Amino acid sequence: MVIDVGHERTLGTIELAMHQIFGVDYFITYFASNVIFELHKIKDENKDKNEYNVYYYIDEQLKLNISYVKFKKKIIKSVWTEKRINNFCFGNITLILHPNIYLLFYIFIISILLCIFILIIFKYCFRNKIKRNNHYKEYDEENKENDKEMELI
Repeated sequence: MVIDVGHERTLGTIELAMHQIFGVDYFITYFASNVIFELHKIKDENKDKNEYNVYYYIDEQLKLNISYVKFKKKIIKSVWTEKRINNFCFGNITLILHPNIYLLFYIFIISILLCIFILIIFKYCFRNKIKRNNHYKEYDEENKENDKEMELI
């Protein structure tokens, strides 16, 4: 398998995975670098089964030479099961797949809170205005009575 022309998304990811799984030295690849996995068949006349080795190269430098059986075991051991993936993504899968739903939800909640805030302010202002108007009415009524009394005198 040969993978090239990718760097950050492919080469870097493969290097990091190989470092974490097999302990291979990790370093930043340069422009036009490549990663090569080679599978070699080892012929042995004394054995009935064929054996295979995996060679891992970065820019023609051999970084790993391991038997295919060990390589496969370590890779499978590091691969997440469906259950582990679901546990990790629990609650986040909707956010990952449908980010606009959360954006609309946040906008809706903020607009409702804003409306409530505005209603509270209006209620407070109108309540004070009504109190002032009632106070003026009482004052006006007292003045009218006083004026009537003054007329009588």
